[in-house]
Amino acid sequence: MNTLGKVAAKFSLYSTDGAFEALPSNGELKSQEAMQITIQFKPRFYGDHGAELIISYDTGEEISVALQGKVIENSCVFTKYSKKI
Repeated sequence: MNTLGKVAAKFSLYSTDGAFEALPSNGELKSQEAMQITIQFKPRFYGDHGAELIISYDTGEEISVALQGKVIENSCVFTKYSKKI
């Protein structure tokens, strides 16, 4: 994320689905400054997930970005193994 203007931009980030989390959730970018944001995907159930990431500026402007994620069920079986010598 970056700002091209001549003034600082205060922002907040939030997702329309709790399976996605944006970090940092808010901040300020000074003029000509850039920063990286991280989207964590922490779903609570299997299947397809979709949401909007909303970037809200202190000017009232909002931008949305589509987010998608998918969780597949993975079957794992653990067995005890011992070897006698």
